[in-house]
Amino acid sequence: MTKTKLQVNNKFQITNNKKMFGGLNIGDWNLPAGRQGLELGTSIKPKAQRAFGLIEIVIAVSIITVALAFLFNVAVMSLRVADNANKKIQAANLLEEGYEAIRAQRDGNPSWTTFTTGNLASGTRCLEFVGGSYTYDPAIPETDCDIGDGFLRMVNMEDAKRTSNASDKLDQVGSHTENNARFFTITVKWDEGTESEELKFYLTNFKGQ
Repeated sequence: MTKTKLQVNNKFQITNNKKMFGGLNIGDWNLPAGRQGLELGTSIKPKAQRAFGLIEIVIAVSIITVALAFLFNVAVMSLRVADNANKKIQAANLLEEGYEAIRAQRDGNPSWTTFTTGNLASGTRCLEFVGGSYTYDPAIPETDCDIGDGFLRMVNMEDAKRTSNASDKLDQVGSHTENNARFFTITVKWDEGTESEELKFYLTNFKGQ
């Protein structure tokens, strides 16, 4: 009997009428006489291989989804950081503006007593610019101190202290009250009061009035 060779995708072959496919004997094949070989154009894929390909696709899609979610979160956080940095700059400008306003009020008052017993004398007050001038209404509640763009600004005046006597340095943890100085705290808040910046400083009776 003539030996016949069967080629399947150049990977499998059948010789001596023993048809081997993936190591298995699949019986005799009756091939037409005179044919030296038979090319088969159809590939045969086991079910396990198809299942493995589906798992690869699912894993790849999962990885891409996680990567996109991560990049989205990074972008959102970057925008928040940039926005907060910009608001901190605005807050610093508002603090400086408040300092200049209070110093101008001291300089514009006829006497130190008038300045220290006026509308800044007690409690925390709003520091707003209304009708071309600064006002100091009681900050009750704090939301009344809205100066626009989501910012609140308050100012508090306290007696200035020296360490232990009139010749010591100004120090708010001291025990000696200095009548010719006042200690101020300006606070700017934003993001519904969750973020804030403060400026603390002394003003003195430099005129001696």
